Formats: sequence, structure tokens, C-alpha cells
Amino acid sequence: MIFDRACSPAARTASLMLRVTIAACALLAFSVAGAQKPDAPPQTHYVPGPAFDTSSINATADPCNDFYQYACGNFAANHPIPGDQSGVDQFYVLYNVNTQELNGILTKYAAPSPSRTVNEQKIGDNYAA
Repeated sequence: MIFDRACSPAARTASLMLRVTIAACALLAFSVAGAQKPDAPPQTHYVPGPAFDTSSINATADPCNDFYQYACGNFAANHPIPGDQSGVDQFYVLYNVNTQELNGILTKYAAPSPSRTVNEQKIGDNYAA
């Protein structure tokens, strides 16, 4: 940018990070939108997890000896690692919930309906294309 020369190195770094974040979000939005056709139903129904997931606690483990096993012992059993992923964490679960919600919105707007607004029609037609 023209103004980058007048900015401090910290401001340039923040500006670059903002641009990279915006580009990554746009890329994610386009990849999510084109990942699945509107006529195909979602493969799995994901449920948002609670902020504090008590089902991940392994009450049989002694927290004095192995606190990690006590606090997160059941998470791996409740969330198996898919074959196409290297691991699963709470952010992966959140990603799946968000992807499912976005797919539901796009699928709803892709269905022809006279009650759609102009923006909903544009979004739905672009998704269905």
C-alpha cells in the first residue's frame, strides 16, 4: 500500500495480518460454499458443544496423579479422529458446527421460493450454480 512507508513496523505487521486473515476467511467461505451440492443432505449432524464439556471429564482417573487424564480423558472417546484429519480438538468440533449451519442457510436460500429477498435470491442462485 502507499501508506505502508509512513507506518511503523508494528502497524505494517498488523495490517499484513489483517489482510491475511481477510483472505483466509474469504477462501474458507468460498471453499465451504462450493464443497457440497445443495441437493446432497449433510452427512452428519453436529451439535454445538457446551463451553465447559463435563462429558469429557474422566471421573475414574485420579486428578492428583494425572490431571490431564481426569480433565480430558473422555474427549478422545467422544470425538474420534476422522481418517482425513490428523487430530480433533474443540475448534474442529466448532468448525463442523459452523460448516453445517452455513450449509443449512445456503441450502435454504438455494431452494426456489417467492418469499426470498433479493439478497437471499442472489446468495441461493450463486450457491446452486
